[in-house]
Order: sequence, then structure tokens, then C-alpha cells
Amino acid sequence: CMKASMNVPGLAGPPQYLPPHQAGGTLHRLGEQWGAMSGRCEPLVDALLYEPIPYRQAVADGATHVLVLRTRAEDAEVLGEDNAGGVWEHHICGNYFRRYGLHGAANFMKQLGDKRIYAE
Repeated sequence: CMKASMNVPGLAGPPQYLPPHQAGGTLHRLGEQWGAMSGRCEPLVDALLYEPIPYRQAVADGATHVLVLRTRAEDAEVLGEDNAGGVWEHHICGNYFRRYGLHGAANFMKQLGDKRIYAE
């Protein structure tokens, strides 16, 4: 997991796969649609893709208090006209995920799924 957490798509090597016996018996909610492989668990890459602010997992794990620190100002526009995605979402991530057979992840990034989650 540590190696995967530093694996920014397009910059740091292939996705990492957690063996099923270490996965706790369940795939992450995006695992199957992203291309989980038989005999291996879900593909793991940097969490900025599907949980840019990991408060959801803390709450799901039973946390009663969550401190969230953001890198953008509260009034920063995340999904406006000026944030229609660019080279990163449409080309770098798209090519990276398609190369490893993770077409669902490529579409997720092209549709700015990571930014939509961040904007919540």
C-alpha cells in the first residue's frame, strides 16, 4: 500500500496489486469497474484519484472526529469552466490507465471524477 500511495499515474510506474489475502475480503468501491484482476485484488495507485480527501474512509472506519486540511482556498472553483481538465486528466492518466487495461479508471479521470469528489 505504501508503494501504491506514492504511485502517481503516468509518473511512477505500474499500478500495484494487493494480494487477495491482504485485502480484507472486499474490493474498494471502484475496484471492479476499474479492472480488478482475477487472483489479484484491486489496482492501487495514488489515492488522489478516488479519494482526494480521505475523510470518507475515516468515517466508515468509525472515526468520531475528522480534521480535514485542504490545499485549495474554500472559495476556489474546482469544477468551473476554467477547470475542464487538461493534459493530466485527458492524456497522461488516460494513456496510463489504458496501457494497464484499466479503462474504467481512464474514463473516470476524463470525466473529472477526482475533481467531482474533491468538490463535494
